[in-house]
Amino acid sequence: MVDFKINVNDPKSGKTHKKDITGHLANSLIGKKLGEAGFRKVVDRSILVTHRTTETLGEYWRVRETRGRFSVLTQGCLLQYSVGFLLIRLCAKDIIRILEVLLVLPAAWRIYMITRESREPTRDLFAVIYGYFLQMLARAVGEWKGMRVLIAHGPT
Repeated sequence: MVDFKINVNDPKSGKTHKKDITGHLANSLIGKKLGEAGFRKVVDRSILVTHRTTETLGEYWRVRETRGRFSVLTQGCLLQYSVGFLLIRLCAKDIIRILEVLLVLPAAWRIYMITRESREPTRDLFAVIYGYFLQMLARAVGEWKGMRVLIAHGPT
């Protein structure tokens, strides 16, 4: 991650404020400046980045469900979205998920786009299909569990 400091001048008061910029905000600002300077993104497929993955189906489910739950809690508590807005949003997302499963084509297209990046796309297709629908279901369950917490306790 990139970290840097900036000085922000307030023209009305004439005061200068020092601000530390860290994390994703710093990365996005650096990326924007690099783009403005004419640098371009290059994908190097020879670089191997290892990533720890879940070892059991139960662990995978918990990770995906937790992401869904905290997604809703973040929107309700930190971003201060209303419970009504979040309910409408979750219902709309679930309708889209159901249609995607029923129509198959949107899901198949997404899965194809994912597996074409693989060295053996045909072999990986079935594993990705299973994982895709499993994570979709786990995230939906997590989102509704998060919504239940928001409704019961309110955004704090």
